Amino acid sequence: MNRRVGKDTDLAREGAIQSALDQSKTVTVNEAYLKGARTVDSATAGRFAFKEAESGASAQGIPGIVKQADVLTPIAPILSARSDSFLIRAYGEKTDPTGKVIARALC
Repeated sequence: MNRRVGKDTDLAREGAIQSALDQSKTVTVNEAYLKGARTVDSATAGRFAFKEAESGASAQGIPGIVKQADVLTPIAPILSARSDSFLIRAYGEKTDPTGKVIARALC
């Protein structure tokens, strides 16, 4: 559902569900809004680390367009992360004024 950080700009620009909604060849719900392209001048675009985030349809994000969040919000109460796919660990320590560790906590 989330964007993927990396060099593939298509995957980094939008999540999988949003990408599917924006495929006008197979899903036509946003077809009318996908015409036209945003343009950002080079001076403004040069300030962004990920310039491709500003590319896309000129109507992207307006109230009428169906977004990934519109699909996920109604099913949010029944969604859950797979418990076998991650492990959360925490570590903390307390130091005295000289930097010597005087207490540690792990969980």
